[in-house]
Parts: sequence; C-alpha cells; structure tokens
Amino acid sequence: MAQQQQTRASPISTGVTTLKEWVLSVVDYHLEKRGVDEAYKKLDKLGEACDFMDDWPEAKRVATDKIREYDKKRQLQKEQREQQQQRDFMMAMMGAIQQQSYTASQKAPAATEEQEERELPPQLCTEKAMRLWQQAQQAGLVDDRYQPMNLSRTEAALLANDIAIRLGINNKWKTFERLWGRNNMRSDYNDAMNQRKTQEFLDRLKSIFGSLPRK
Repeated sequence: MAQQQQTRASPISTGVTTLKEWVLSVVDYHLEKRGVDEAYKKLDKLGEACDFMDDWPEAKRVATDKIREYDKKRQLQKEQREQQQQRDFMMAMMGAIQQQSYTASQKAPAATEEQEERELPPQLCTEKAMRLWQQAQQAGLVDDRYQPMNLSRTEAALLANDIAIRLGINNKWKTFERLWGRNNMRSDYNDAMNQRKTQEFLDRLKSIFGSLPRK
C-alpha cells in the first residue's frame, strides 16, 4: 500500500506577487507562531537563498522594520502590564490602609489628638513611600501600623533619617516624632553616630532599601 503523504498548511499567504510580499508573509507567520528571535533567524535563512536577487535588500529592510515594530509593541505591552500590576498593588495597599483606619474609627468613638498625629502624613504615604514601608515591614523593622519594631531609639532614628533622605523630607525629626510619638530624635541620631554598631545597622538598611535611588 502506498504511503499516504502528509500535508501541512503553507506559512506563505496566497496571492503574493512580489518578493517583498512573500518575505513579509513568512515573517508574519514566524512572528505570530514562534516569536521575534525565530523571525530574525528565518529572515537570515531567506537571505542566504535570495541575496542574489535585486529586490532582496528592499524586502529585507521592510521585513526587518516589521520585526522591530512587532518587538517594540510587545515590549510596550509588557511594560504596560507591569505598570498595571504596580498600580493594582498600590491600590490594594491604600485600600488596606483605609480599611485599617475605618476599623479603628469603628472601635473608638473619637480619635485622640495623639492618634490623629500618628496617622501617616502626606509625604509618607506617596507611592515611593509605600514601597519603602513595605520593604521595612518585610525586614521586620516596622509593624503594620508603621511603628518601629524591635529597634532601639538610636536605630529608629537611623531608620527615620534614611527614609527621610530617600523621600526628600526636610523636617524629618518633627515628622517622625509625631508619627512615632517620640521626642529628641535628633539627639538619638547624634548618639547613634558615636556608636560602633551603627555602621552594621546602616549596612542593613542599605541591603533593604538599596534598590531605591536616593534623591
């Protein structure tokens, strides 16, 4: 019995009349089915077979532009997805903060002056600030209410100074004294500068926040 030949659909669109149209049809096929890298490889192979043809340079240029445009569009879509994921994360964080505030207000009929002062000020609840708070929480430096956790007074002052520098906060001691209900944080920071263990803690902060640029 004669073997039945297997057939498969040609990647070349029907009705092409020029080399450029044919090359574009092949490139389109590989972009959709196999991606940018494979499209470039296929174009190189076509060049080996068609390099002698007068209209090959133009066909190659148009096809290369097509691949670059496709890759640019793909990268843009990837960046947009990542930005949307970041926005979704920030919205979730802000929603959690609002929920915490709402829950606290339901438990207590009226907030005291001290409680009001300890809510995050505007300069400490920006998008960049929330990323810093998240990293600090993950590292065990602050709790979910943004209060220092398992830190000495000097270490807390070093943390406040580091965050303030990264966010460009000028009145840092007043800001963090209100948030953390403390006094004399400038003095705590000066004391830290005279302690041998300070550099070890500064190195720890660098490892936690190192990926974020300083202003």
